[in-house]
Amino acid sequence: MQKCLLVMLTSAIQLLHFLPFIAVIFF
Repeated sequence: MQKCLLVMLTSAIQLLHFLPFIAVIFF
């Protein structure tokens, strides 16, 4: 349970880091 939450948290952080990069490509 704790490990699953940690994986979700790290993936969410990675997504937030990739979001500006994707925005630069599209806009």
